[in-house]
Amino acid sequence: MPSPLRASSDFRTREAARIYGLRTELFSPAACQSLCRDHHHLDAGFEEENIYNGFRQDALEFFKARKIKWHGSGSCDTSIVSSQTACLNCFFPFTDDPVALKSWLSNLYPDLAEVLPVSSELEPPLTSGRQPYVTFEWIGERNYLNERWGSRGQNCTSVDVMFRFRTVENKIHVVIAEWKYCESDEKAKYQRISSSGTDRVATYRPHLSASGCQISLGSVRFEDLFFNPIYQFMRQQLLASAMEREREMDADAVSVLHIAPRANEGLLNLALSQKVAPGATVGEVWSTIAKHDRFKSIVTEDLIPLLVQSGADPAWVEYVDKRYGAIGVA
Repeated sequence: MPSPLRASSDFRTREAARIYGLRTELFSPAACQSLCRDHHHLDAGFEEENIYNGFRQDALEFFKARKIKWHGSGSCDTSIVSSQTACLNCFFPFTDDPVALKSWLSNLYPDLAEVLPVSSELEPPLTSGRQPYVTFEWIGERNYLNERWGSRGQNCTSVDVMFRFRTVENKIHVVIAEWKYCESDEKAKYQRISSSGTDRVATYRPHLSASGCQISLGSVRFEDLFFNPIYQFMRQQLLASAMEREREMDADAVSVLHIAPRANEGLLNLALSQKVAPGATVGEVWSTIAKHDRFKSIVTEDLIPLLVQSGADPAWVEYVDKRYGAIGVA
């Protein structure tokens, strides 16, 4: 009989139970009471408590100013294991803290010399008047992939986090990052045809032959990429390719960073992924066809200690370590 810890559905259930066990340390008494309904979701009116209180209002204003869509229909995702709020809780302090951002980011990118602000005209300044060093739900400055486009986080290819830095060789490197948490794609379906009847292969294939494309299929059929999360990664790598080709924000290089828990073994449909390449994780499979220096993968369990040691606000460090430091622990 297989271990229940190997099932992604159990991973989500286990994570929800772990956070629920910490509820009195994370949420108000009234919000805790609302969780008793299903131990998983905050009731309407309490959803904003999913965001760390030390920057909650700033984060809400940040999303509002950029018209970023929240997962769900409220002012914030109600799930206590939401990937969107987890990503926000872990990265928002670095929007205005380049020193702490450089501290942990240097561990992933040893050639980093200086972190740079997001210099796009489409990125509003912070309330301080300065440009952020990190932003969320980035979709590019233009509709490079000929999608419906227009709204950050909705109806087009977007990435959870974006930041940029200058290398020791004086090159500008932009990183677009995808944050996974409790998602489950082990039973992902083939998605070549959209619900409206659009052939997605026809939409995205032309971008494979564009100059600087960071995907090299080799013997892999393009048609075999249309299942999540590989389909999502294909679009993000094409977005990175286009951003680099157009030198968005003066970028000399644009790469994709994948962040996901090691403990969540249900992030990949192994039956479908075997048509692309053997591998137990999304990172292993995707790295076989993505340009080697334009894709990087790190597990969340290794990233959280770097964030904790970054020198960011000590109160936030205590919060993020408490809430996410034990991801995947039964």
